[in-house]
Amino acid sequence: MGNTVSISIEEAVQSLARQDTELARKVIDGDDIVDKMEVDIEDKCMVLIARQQPMARDLRVLGTGLKITTDLERIGDHAYDIANITLRLANQPLIKPLVDFPVWPVLLKKC
Repeated sequence: MGNTVSISIEEAVQSLARQDTELARKVIDGDDIVDKMEVDIEDKCMVLIARQQPMARDLRVLGTGLKITTDLERIGDHAYDIANITLRLANQPLIKPLVDFPVWPVLLKKC
């Protein structure tokens, strides 16, 4: 899920910087995949909690997993929003060059 979201955000930013509507549509279409991943992970965590009744450490790991999936899904929503902005601005000249964007996805890969 993390890798999928990372790729989505990178592609969304690239689509905005290049005004690439095809790439923006790809990001928008991929948002459903991230949403499904979140639901699947949450379901699996709930099943583990219900059936295994984990104690302290294991329960904290499951809780952390649930929090992470929520955050990743929200980042995926940001990628979706950036892609929608790209589609709205596609045929309009940029007011100002997006000079900071091309560097940011490269930094993301190093993390």
